[in-house]
Amino acid sequence: MRLVFERGELRLFDWVPTHGELRALLDETAAATLADMLPAAAVRTVMRYEGDARHVRGRFRGFDASGLVEITFSVGQDKLGIYGDVVCDLAADQIAWIRDPGHRRRLTEADGVAAVTMACAADRMALAAG
Repeated sequence: MRLVFERGELRLFDWVPTHGELRALLDETAAATLADMLPAAAVRTVMRYEGDARHVRGRFRGFDASGLVEITFSVGQDKLGIYGDVVCDLAADQIAWIRDPGHRRRLTEADGVAAVTMACAADRMALAAG
C-alpha cells in the first residue's frame, strides 16, 4: 500500500502490514519524532539540504526541510501473528462489552457494516475498471 502526502510517501508491505518505509522532506525534529513513533525504526538521510535549499514549498506554503529522509521500520512480527493479536483484541473488547454494557467498544456493528459497504464499493470499482 502506498500513501502519498504533500511532503512524502509511506509504503506499507503485506496485507496485514509488517514493515514499511517512509520517504519525506523533513527537518531533524520531525524525523526524530517519526522515528520514535515507528517500531524498530532506522533513519537514513538520502539527500541533505543546506542554506536556501532548506526552504521548500508544498501546496503553496513554505516550510523548512533539512533533507529527504528515509525511515524504515518493522513491527517485528509476521502477518499471521499480527492478525491473531488483532482477532484476540477484538474478541476481548466484545466480551468486555457483553459483561459491562457501559464499556465503550473500539469497533461496533456499525463499523462492520461500513467496512462491508466499503469493500463492496471497492469490488464494484475494480470490476468496472476491468
